[in-house]
Amino acid sequence: MAASPLGAAVIPALVAGDRRGLGPGLREHFQATGTAHLLAISGLHLTLVTGLLWFAGRWLLAPLCWWLWPATRRLALQQLAWAPALAGGLGYAALAGFSLPTRRALIMVAVLALCQWHRRHPPAGHTLALALLAVLLVDPLAALSAGLWLSFGAVAMILLLIHGGRLPVMLALPVPMAVAGAGLFGGWAWWAPLANLLLVPLFSALVVPAALLGAVLDVGPVLTVAATGVEAAVWVMEQLATWPAPPLPPAAGWGGVLLGVACLLSLLPAWPWPRRLLLLCLLPWWLPDPGAPPPGRVDLVVFEVGQGQALALRTAGHLVLYDAGPGWDGGSAMARVVVPWLRRHGLRPDVTVISHGDGDHAGGLEDLPWPGRLLAGEPDRVPGAAPCRAGQHWRFDGVDFRVLWPRDRDWQGNDASCVLRVDAVGASLLLTGDITKAVEYRLLGKVAPVDVLQLAHHGSASSSADAWVASLAPRWAVASVGYANRFRHPAPDLVAGLEAAGVTVLRTDRTGMIVFRLGGLDNAALVEKWRRDHGRPWHRPVGGRSW
Repeated sequence: MAASPLGAAVIPALVAGDRRGLGPGLREHFQATGTAHLLAISGLHLTLVTGLLWFAGRWLLAPLCWWLWPATRRLALQQLAWAPALAGGLGYAALAGFSLPTRRALIMVAVLALCQWHRRHPPAGHTLALALLAVLLVDPLAALSAGLWLSFGAVAMILLLIHGGRLPVMLALPVPMAVAGAGLFGGWAWWAPLANLLLVPLFSALVVPAALLGAVLDVGPVLTVAATGVEAAVWVMEQLATWPAPPLPPAAGWGGVLLGVACLLSLLPAWPWPRRLLLLCLLPWWLPDPGAPPPGRVDLVVFEVGQGQALALRTAGHLVLYDAGPGWDGGSAMARVVVPWLRRHGLRPDVTVISHGDGDHAGGLEDLPWPGRLLAGEPDRVPGAAPCRAGQHWRFDGVDFRVLWPRDRDWQGNDASCVLRVDAVGASLLLTGDITKAVEYRLLGKVAPVDVLQLAHHGSASSSADAWVASLAPRWAVASVGYANRFRHPAPDLVAGLEAAGVTVLRTDRTGMIVFRLGGLDNAALVEKWRRDHGRPWHRPVGGRSW
């Protein structure tokens, strides 16, 4: 595979679920065209494998069993063919590590095989419901996975279109599924239906069979064929990326539901009212974005990224990211938390500030596809970043952003953290990275009081000196910390001192994501604690205690 870098990155993901070779650019191509599902070993790939083995068993292995073992003649060839099909599906699922999508698809195939083996032919809806019941009995928490409902929704859509659709399934299915994906994942691809129409047959008929056959038999030319198919698919994605595709305006979740219903009703042959009335379902997409603050105000979003830090500052028309959260082998908080939030709101950062180069603050930067202008307190540790230095200033939508530290290049590590002050109408906040008391004393008396203070170094005892906190006189202090972290952040004595001084301390390990809506004439900030305000009943601790 050395001759094809694209094939070497994609084929391990198709064969064994190994996505370590997929760079951010390649992932972005699949996500931007709505074809990211092709990289997951789920229903499409496992059904393809079991289907091919079923046909091979039906025409080759089953007749051989009839001839060698006369006792098997009591069974139909269709029944005997399920033995190699299920064995192959089980092997493929094991090769993929029995991931959740693979287990789900395997259970669905097993339910179908059971019905066929007993020569039962229940209605398709009953079979689908039985498969859903079996999946939830084996893994009840799968009900919380969006992939579960996409999988069963796609099968239900196929059944509906087969029995009463106006268009062939291959042409009609990508449209409602693209809408469903936009509603669940916050990412809309205008050309997703066309991309799926071209790439699903390419992967099903060429790439996946050749990749599996070449990997199992260790045949280089067959793997080269699979790699060629991957390169052709990426070329198609690159061409589609050059087409004009204006972003979809943000809308509430019910707007996506209405759009999905409109797509489905337009594909069905019977509709009691004129189809032009379905255009009314598009009205939510033309309403103003309810999430953007008005000019002069700013929203501070403190993401829950474990033992690390990632924050967003949103004005009426701009976005500033402060820190990128931790990263790890094969993933990052940026990819799992921040980027989905950006996609859901249709935002791209104008400026990204990395306080310093430690992994819990800069580890996820490589998974941010579009950082905008990049600043860092330690630019030598953050590739592509310009120095963050005191005196830098910019203004977005009536909100001032000013860098207060570092003043020179002599600082390293935590004390090189970029300190950013943000002033909105009637409100202000200070982001301090991981600075220690040594820096705080140098800034003492030179920083005006603020409303919100980000506790330096996640609330460590090495920061947030009493004199520093007293001079800033914040109303709220926020600590981005991981649950039960081994550093015991934030320090209990620091929290007790802040609360005794009348400062409200918020921490992400207890509240989840925190949103401060700052500014305005009334000077009253709205604080949104995600786990409390948007939590589900099963998120609450045992015993009914609330956070």
